[in-house]
Amino acid sequence: SVIAHKDEHNPDLRTSYSSRVYNKLQIDVNNVDTGLFDKGPMKQLRFLKQHLDTNAATGKNFIPVFVSESLSKLYYQSSPQARREEILNTQMSGIENEEYAQFAGTFYQDFNIYNNYISVFNQGLVSPIHSRGRMYYEYFLVDSADVDGQKRYRVSFRPRRRYEPTFRGYMWIADGSYAVIEAQYELARDANLNFVNYVMGDEEYQLVDGRTWFPRRKHFFVDLNLTDQTFGLFGHKTTLYDSVKLGATIPPRLLRGNEEVVVAEGAHEAGEKYWDSIRPVPLSGSETSVFAMVDSVKQLPLYRGARRVWLMLLERYFPLRYVDIGPWQRIYTYNEVEGHRFTFGLRTNADITRHVQVWGYAGYGTRDAQWKWKGGALWVIKRRPWRTLRLEAGHEVEVLGQGKKSIEEDNLLSALLRERRNNKLTMVDRGEISYFHEWITGLSTEFTASHSRVYPTVYVPFVRADGSRAPSLNDTRLEVEFRWKYRERFITNSFYRQSAGSKYPEISVNVAGALRGVLRSDFSYLRLS
Repeated sequence: SVIAHKDEHNPDLRTSYSSRVYNKLQIDVNNVDTGLFDKGPMKQLRFLKQHLDTNAATGKNFIPVFVSESLSKLYYQSSPQARREEILNTQMSGIENEEYAQFAGTFYQDFNIYNNYISVFNQGLVSPIHSRGRMYYEYFLVDSADVDGQKRYRVSFRPRRRYEPTFRGYMWIADGSYAVIEAQYELARDANLNFVNYVMGDEEYQLVDGRTWFPRRKHFFVDLNLTDQTFGLFGHKTTLYDSVKLGATIPPRLLRGNEEVVVAEGAHEAGEKYWDSIRPVPLSGSETSVFAMVDSVKQLPLYRGARRVWLMLLERYFPLRYVDIGPWQRIYTYNEVEGHRFTFGLRTNADITRHVQVWGYAGYGTRDAQWKWKGGALWVIKRRPWRTLRLEAGHEVEVLGQGKKSIEEDNLLSALLRERRNNKLTMVDRGEISYFHEWITGLSTEFTASHSRVYPTVYVPFVRADGSRAPSLNDTRLEVEFRWKYRERFITNSFYRQSAGSKYPEISVNVAGALRGVLRSDFSYLRLS
């Protein structure tokens, strides 16, 4: 009967609702080898030993390294299906980029026992109330109780077969409505999952409007390790729901875009006194100490050096105060046209301003004995939705016909590893202005106007039909690109953002054209991609 009635109680199948949601996420490093803290530079982290603890469920030691809290407003409607979460307040230990706050909400780590499968890192674990649950589980009626005049029954369950991605645990079921009131479950010990050693879930439901059961509390724990001997991660997530309103509508301001998670302005500005007043459950001693511990680690030379190296690998620039040096992968390159090439560049960073970035570099080739340069400026007009204005000019060699999204050939690794030397490089003088306008998340238009003068080389000569040679070619182009990727997610830093993907396809249309004689252009054409 629980399975037969589960669509009536599944929160994801409600017509509409709203709720205030508190989320707490903690990440620990487990299987810690304390001997590492007695070696070399790691001695700076010796004080972390006092934060070492042991997990009762797994028996592994661990050190907490990250805690985040968020208070948000969650809205849902089934027709047309839409879900919006507005994060009102958030704090994250050790995270300086406010854009990561969107991952602290409920949306990115949600789980629901009423769904057939509980997804853990894209691995589907069979829910205890799967629509075909009796194929996977054995059930036992073990107890009953009367709470506030409500008759309920306790049903335990265990896997029917070994090695399957199933749970063991128990549920309390409401008499008459057959709704789940409480459930505790843990991954079967012999279940075979890649890198997932242990999973535990705990859910409680509350009665809304006297007849509808809705989640009140969810707790989720996962243990991830490559092997039992190597260090891994614990993840804990607690979600509390209150102020539930069934039939509530989503505010029009949140429906205008398709962003499913929105971070309110000033969400990071709440102080500790404010958090103490709104936090439904006080932080434990270990959770409170994480914030202080992370602040201490961030002051260490070891951390600051490691962070700079990580940012250099991630963003291709080595960060300093006010400016960054790079890109490092172009410091040295080699090709048939330039010979050995050396490049040095700088860009401003968010320590000056988060709205405008100025950048530039200069390079010299030993074979062609020419200086090359490129520079520009980026103005981030708006972050939600994303809108930017970019100016760029340069005197640089390029591979003709290579698209903007092609893999960059001119870098250190390609110079060292390439077997066939590239000689299809030509000198290009170019000036360009571009405006990017995002209408809603995933739907954007980019307008570009550019003028280029392209020069021939001995490898790429410009020969006219009559056999004469052209000293250069001029191209003045107007270009517009429309791009659409439904439900796309982004990770954003101060000036750039990286797509975090979507399960839907990307559709883009690019139209570019020029008219001969207009602004010294040598050709007329229209190109559609």
